[in-house]
Amino acid sequence: MKKSYFFIALIAFVAMATVSCGKKESKIYPVKMGDYWGYVTNTGKYLVNPSFETAGFFHCGLARIVKDGKVGYINTKGKIVITPKYEDGTDFTEGRAFVVMEGESPVCINTSEKIQYTCPDWVETVFTYNDHFAKMITVDNNVTYINRTGDETISRVQQGLIFSEGLAYVYDTSSVECKSFYINEKGMHRISLNQENWVTYYQSYQNNSNFSEGMAAVKGKNGKYGYIDNKGTLTIDLQFEEAFLFSEGVALVKIGGKYGYINNKGTFVINPQFTSARSFKGGMAAIKQGDTWGYINMSGTIVVNPTYSAACDFIGGYAMVMQEDKIGIIDQKGEMVVTPQFDSAWLSVEGAMERSVSSRKFTGDSFIPAFLSRYDNGAWDGITASTTLGDIRAKYKGAIAEGDDQFVCKTSFEPIDGIALTQMAFGFDEKTYKMVDNYVSNFFWTYKSGKKRQYNNALKVSSIVYTFTLNGEMKNKTFSVAKALAEGLAEKMGAVINNEYDGYQLDGVGFMLTRNEEEVAGVVYDKSQGIIYAMVGCE
Repeated sequence: MKKSYFFIALIAFVAMATVSCGKKESKIYPVKMGDYWGYVTNTGKYLVNPSFETAGFFHCGLARIVKDGKVGYINTKGKIVITPKYEDGTDFTEGRAFVVMEGESPVCINTSEKIQYTCPDWVETVFTYNDHFAKMITVDNNVTYINRTGDETISRVQQGLIFSEGLAYVYDTSSVECKSFYINEKGMHRISLNQENWVTYYQSYQNNSNFSEGMAAVKGKNGKYGYIDNKGTLTIDLQFEEAFLFSEGVALVKIGGKYGYINNKGTFVINPQFTSARSFKGGMAAIKQGDTWGYINMSGTIVVNPTYSAACDFIGGYAMVMQEDKIGIIDQKGEMVVTPQFDSAWLSVEGAMERSVSSRKFTGDSFIPAFLSRYDNGAWDGITASTTLGDIRAKYKGAIAEGDDQFVCKTSFEPIDGIALTQMAFGFDEKTYKMVDNYVSNFFWTYKSGKKRQYNNALKVSSIVYTFTLNGEMKNKTFSVAKALAEGLAEKMGAVINNEYDGYQLDGVGFMLTRNEEEVAGVVYDKSQGIIYAMVGCE
């Protein structure tokens, strides 16, 4: 086999187929100009010129940014203090964030980028710390919690929300006591939700069933929402169409199609009158009347008239608003302190937060052995160097010619570990057909009706390309799966991974396998599409 044959051939095939931790709020705002995000102060002066693909608010003195497709962090002086090198990363909470490198499990870092611990292989997704615990989803789709030292201290359940005020809602049908309940930080049942009238958490806005200011929203059998206290007592009746977290002593609720605000007794302090609204932040709340937004104070008085097409929460005494498709900044008197000029901005701190990352490490134990079982006595799927095009056409009835030198067969194998074999392509060293005259005849006459393909059925197969499609969260692990596949192929075929290639048309890299200085296999992948191509030779 000629040197570099596999990578040249495989690439050709692919080309053809393919705020702070405390209460202090920063007066620095992420804004978008054109295609990029930067940061401005409340005076409109750029702290960082637009240069990031995305940018978030400051938390624990650092803000998450994305540059050249990688996640990093800047400080409040606009300096990059954690180099953008991670595949993904959360915002900082409680002085910690989770970041993940290509092909690895998430790691927990502090604001100095010191690794606190690496998440176990059984972690599929990890969420930011809240109330000293990080929620984690396991590879078998259960929920558990890890403390600040990285230890799993609470039994796994089927569903669960984050901890807040010492409690977390969980759902578990294996529980003898009940299915829906709140647990404390030791995993002990504290509030059961299997009572006659209210049985579940807030499903539309899950975090609304977290505790805030001693209250949490729950859903009743009547389809309406109310609030329980931290002892499990239903203190505000099930009556609302929507019910949000308590903030600054009041909660936003919807009733009769309108939004208003209640106190912790369930009494309206601002009557339902708005077509949309958000919770109070900094003594102000964004409200919508008709098609435009403005702001009210805690007494319900409109202090900024509804004249804006969009309105952000007040942060550090200022808010971003949209006027005529441009973003500007106002103060609490409603005065425009920065003329509308930016193209986009986040409407809320919570909405901008990245709260979770998923593992990039492939830990499935079925896919690789299942695929490698196709290799037996030097042949893949029984195809050897003596297998002909005629044999392929007879064995794979649905195979069709694609290009001059290959036949392609779509497959329908069930996915294993979230990875599906979707196509097989058989390569040949010469053209598989030539065009010849096509004659049509009957008893009386004969005529030429154009050209048709005449296949060279004696042509020998030289290679097979298997195409794998990764589904769901598995797509994030494309590199790790490709590497594991290359390593499995090398062991199975008695080969070595000779080199790692990059820079092709793909968003990814590839691996070449050699045996006795001859190329015998190759693996390339496309991270953006979640596709892996493995080429093997016919011996």
